[in-house]
Amino acid sequence: MDETISKVVPIKKGGRLTYLIGTVVAVAVMFVLLLPSIRIIDEGTIGVVRRFGQAIDIIQPGLHFAFWITHDVVRLDGRVQSLDITFAAHTNDAQPINGGITVHYQVITADAVNIISEFGNMMNLYNRLLPVFLSEAQNVLATKSAMELVENRAILAMEIQNRLGEIAPQYRIIINHVVLEQLLFSTAFDIAVEARMVAEQEMMMAELERERAIIQAEQYLEVERLRNQAIIDQAISDAQALEIMQEAWGELGLEVREAMLRQMFFETWDGVLPQVLTDGNLSIIMDGLGN
Repeated sequence: MDETISKVVPIKKGGRLTYLIGTVVAVAVMFVLLLPSIRIIDEGTIGVVRRFGQAIDIIQPGLHFAFWITHDVVRLDGRVQSLDITFAAHTNDAQPINGGITVHYQVITADAVNIISEFGNMMNLYNRLLPVFLSEAQNVLATKSAMELVENRAILAMEIQNRLGEIAPQYRIIINHVVLEQLLFSTAFDIAVEARMVAEQEMMMAELERERAIIQAEQYLEVERLRNQAIIDQAISDAQALEIMQEAWGELGLEVREAMLRQMFFETWDGVLPQVLTDGNLSIIMDGLGN
């Protein structure tokens, strides 16, 4: 009888390992391919998606997916930006001037796609705005005289801000605020301004002294007027009193008037006898009395 020998062929362990390795490699490849496609947009930032270099959409802050081979994301800072500008210019009366301004601006987020299409990124936009803002600031300064800049410096920044605000829409931005950092004139002009200020202060002091003298004179005249008025009022009062007394005296009898005169004489007499006594046409000279 033939003896049948059966053989069991085991599964090779190497095949299972190769499968596992292949799976891991495939997952790793997929992870490597997909990981760069995960995009995180921070708060305050606007993301602009570009497909093969063309800006097509805006994505808001958060987690997003954009396949890295076909798409990329350019970030725009939606917060207020600052642009510092130093300038050298001339006023309309040919005075040289140096200074600096700080422009606070913000991109219009709704126009983010157009910003990326026209400028590419924030840095390119910044570099484009710098010469434009400088030129416009110089143009505003060129319309002013040196003394106008000195006297109206407070409104100069507002005029520059208004001018920049007119052209800002061309660059898809808004102007928030313009700060005038400094204005430096030539030494000769500074000396002239100082001399003018001293002269104006002296004129002001002279005007104050004149006004003070006028006030003092007016006060003196008012005092004199009141004093004269008081004298007039007193004279009127005395005259009225005298008139009343005369009327009352006329109404008194002769004997009463004589008695009152005698009383008044004795109240006012100082005890010295007169040197001359008269009685009608008779005059008596009193000589030697009291010797």
